[in-house]
Amino acid sequence: MKKIGLFLPLLVLLLQCAPKDPPVVTDIPDEKITKIMADLHLADAATNGLAGYEKDSLMKVYFKQVFEMHGIEQERYEKNLEGLSVNILRMEAVVRAADSLLLQRDSLYMKKDTTKSILGR
Repeated sequence: MKKIGLFLPLLVLLLQCAPKDPPVVTDIPDEKITKIMADLHLADAATNGLAGYEKDSLMKVYFKQVFEMHGIEQERYEKNLEGLSVNILRMEAVVRAADSLLLQRDSLYMKKDTTKSILGR
């Protein structure tokens, strides 16, 4: 019993002294990350029927366009995602918001009158 009494405080002390990773800072607001995430999902979906080199090159073009539209570099976005992944609840909220945004866009599209043909008949 005495060994445990000596070992436990030593263990706690070692854990307190262990080096900790510096926190990753996110500098893009969650709302903007949400919009970028939703747009990247749409870009990925646009290449769904393709495969191989054609799909890869088109995805690169689409992803580049998304980042240009939002005025963000891909590396900065990825670093912010890394920072978000530390806080699982916050990351989950961003992913749910992106999903909700996609559902809103989908419902707006479905409300449009799609019964008319391109020729206007």
